[in-house]
Amino acid sequence: MTRVIEGEKLLTARQVATILGVHVLTVHLWVREGLLPRPLKIGHFARWKASEIDRWVDHLSS
Repeated sequence: MTRVIEGEKLLTARQVATILGVHVLTVHLWVREGLLPRPLKIGHFARWKASEIDRWVDHLSS
């Protein structure tokens, strides 16, 4: 399920992995290594702002 907070679409690790074409464990590894933006913590859940992931992908493409 995709959540929206203050107009910002939030993504799960699985959704980020699908966008990036990698395994969900790779998403967590890249966060630990500082390669991917850190997620927001909502309770014990991690969520990424869709706009941050979009910018990250655009940065890689340029």
